[in-house]
Amino acid sequence: MRTFFNHFVDLLLCSITPVVLCLIYGLVLSVGSSNWIRVFGELYILAFFVFMVSAMHTFLLGLPTYFLVRSILPFNYLVSALTGFVVGSIPVAIYSWPLSGSGASTINGTPTIINGIPTIAGWISYGQGVLVFGVLGISGAITYKYLLTRFQSSNNALSADAKSGAG
Repeated sequence: MRTFFNHFVDLLLCSITPVVLCLIYGLVLSVGSSNWIRVFGELYILAFFVFMVSAMHTFLLGLPTYFLVRSILPFNYLVSALTGFVVGSIPVAIYSWPLSGSGASTINGTPTIINGIPTIAGWISYGQGVLVFGVLGISGAITYKYLLTRFQSSNNALSADAKSGAG
């Protein structure tokens, strides 16, 4: 049986995976920038906030979902990816639901909400945001499954060595 410490370390590492992906994306977008000090400062702030959101998703939503799903289904990589997508995307989908207000909104001059009704561009923007958080959830869940498998196989090898040495 895995110890609390092993689960905690696995959860921290899977919380870092979305941070690394966001930092890589930020570095790719800022390749042509001439002000690298500002870029690194902004990426540092981005990394902090992404880690905080990722850790909250992981500990508050991901861990209970893992125990729930594991009691119903075998926890393989496909199940891990699907639950990661759900845990990553559902809170953002609920929080950013575009039918909750009135008024108007634009993104880069393109209207996304007119008189409280989302436009096609608004729904596409909403879907992209939900999809991005879902993909980040998948990355964290796959990392967690990999770490579970890796530590489980190393624990099995250690217990097999201990049994062969004791017998």
